[in-house]
Amino acid sequence: VAGNQPFQVVWLSDAKRVEYLKQIEDFATERGEAAQPAIVFEGDQPADPDDNPLLREALAAGLPAAPAPMQRAWLGAAVAIKEPTNVVFERQAGSNLLVVGGEEESAIGVLAGSLVALAAQNPASGDAAARFIVFDGSRPDAAYAPVWQKIAEALPHHVTLAGPRDVARLIGEVATELSAREAAGREDAPPVYLIIADAGRFRELRRGEDDFGFSLDRDKPPRPDRQWSEILRNGPVWGVHSLVWCSSYNDVNRLVDRQTLREFAMRVVFQMSAADSTNLI
Repeated sequence: VAGNQPFQVVWLSDAKRVEYLKQIEDFATERGEAAQPAIVFEGDQPADPDDNPLLREALAAGLPAAPAPMQRAWLGAAVAIKEPTNVVFERQAGSNLLVVGGEEESAIGVLAGSLVALAAQNPASGDAAARFIVFDGSRPDAAYAPVWQKIAEALPHHVTLAGPRDVARLIGEVATELSAREAAGREDAPPVYLIIADAGRFRELRRGEDDFGFSLDRDKPPRPDRQWSEILRNGPVWGVHSLVWCSSYNDVNRLVDRQTLREFAMRVVFQMSAADSTNLI
């Protein structure tokens, strides 16, 4: 009871929904208040980023002069009356995102939406400009294959698109940059985001079966999988974060051991077996 006036609870049918929403809008107008949009949750419908008011505000505000200290990536719609589901990338250990499951469209939606959201919170030029590296493991016939190219062309930021042949070179560049930041103590260096779509297709990132933490041949260049493990462990503290999608838990096991899996403090899990879900979350 509010002001001695009882609340009225109404179960809306589809036919009545528009009528009642119009009544609510008229009531708000009479009181001189702005009517808020109705929240309608439909579990069988994918989230639409255009319905995310916080993302729209970030895009409309224009690019900032400096990177935000806490960078937010929106993953989808809320299933309760709260702001859209999101994760926050901070400069602390474990600030990496892992997405696991075979729902290709949803996984690409999570990563692509995160890229756009993070770009909106970072300068596109100058010494403070963020860098985005997308390792695209899309099959050539995949419906979502053109997505990354379209996003790279639309954003004013430095977005590097890479395939499996580019892994060793680019992982080496990021590992070198990370070492330089550590040596110089550059805690305020602009963020670098590694986005790895369908990571199971990148063989050079798979951990060696005979990897015991040492190498008998010190003259060989460092392996990309070991460099990436170092990036996962130490990168977030220095502004280097990884956003990774694996289509199955088996792919996760091929890429990282259980100790390295702890470096993914943020995880999105799609439908899978109870055993795989337990191992991940």
